[in-house]
Amino acid sequence: MFSAKPIRILFSLLVLLTATRSVDAAVSIAAIGKESYFHQTGPNPGDFSPDPFDPINDSQPYSVFASVQVDNQADVDGAWVRLVSGDGGIPIPLEWEADASSYEVYQGFASKAALDSGFEDGDYGITFQIPGSSTVYKLLSVREEFPNTPFIENWSELQNIQVGEDMTVRWNAMSGGAADDIITVTIVEPNGWNAVFETPFHYLEPNGLDGTARSVTVPAGTLAAGRDYELLVSFDNIETVDNGVTWPGVLFGSTHFAETHATIKTGAVFVDPVTVGAVGREVYYVQSGRGAPALALDDT
Repeated sequence: MFSAKPIRILFSLLVLLTATRSVDAAVSIAAIGKESYFHQTGPNPGDFSPDPFDPINDSQPYSVFASVQVDNQADVDGAWVRLVSGDGGIPIPLEWEADASSYEVYQGFASKAALDSGFEDGDYGITFQIPGSSTVYKLLSVREEFPNTPFIENWSELQNIQVGEDMTVRWNAMSGGAADDIITVTIVEPNGWNAVFETPFHYLEPNGLDGTARSVTVPAGTLAAGRDYELLVSFDNIETVDNGVTWPGVLFGSTHFAETHATIKTGAVFVDPVTVGAVGREVYYVQSGRGAPALALDDT
């Protein structure tokens, strides 16, 4: 059974249309996907545990979501999602979430096996009803595998960051990563979602990271000294993209998403208690008239 819950990290495609969508479109995005979250606690590939970074909600490490993003609740009369491949399934209504301005469903799972059992791979139909107009339907494929887990390769270096210098974050290659996939890097304060650094979104903004990226540079001065932060690196395996073909102004998409978070630390600023220091030799002279100065025997 699905339960309604605001989606913790929006599927990257939910941002793609904000700059390009039709100004007349009340519905902007309809998406479905699977998500996985991991915690990296050391420098080795085995230093992982299934554990999402979520200081607000008690989230599960695996989840599935479906969402229809709208301007206002009254823009649609309802939205549903249904498995249409295999034995099929009954339509599941999407519930209104005011904070996200969307109709959505969310289900968390403790393991990938439980996720796949409760939400099998296949083709899913997502439907929404426009008041006094059409019923819009799109078939979305959710069949590809999760991307490999992001691994922060220079974890050790990020435990003593010098805030006055540029910082590089490096990760492993995304398996099968391509130009139409998305990698995002975010640094947040550990007690909330206040982001102090975010990479631009690929497709939408210049310098966004596609699925082939392996590193990013965080400019000097971005982080404060003597602080802990959470670093989040995500791989977004984009499976289906339909931008305005099925319905003008609406982006349909499906994805498998994997994210790793790790605590990173900045070094304290060192203040030298000696403010002035010098080494030198001195010579003193005395001039008492028009003649040349004479060497003084002392400095009085």
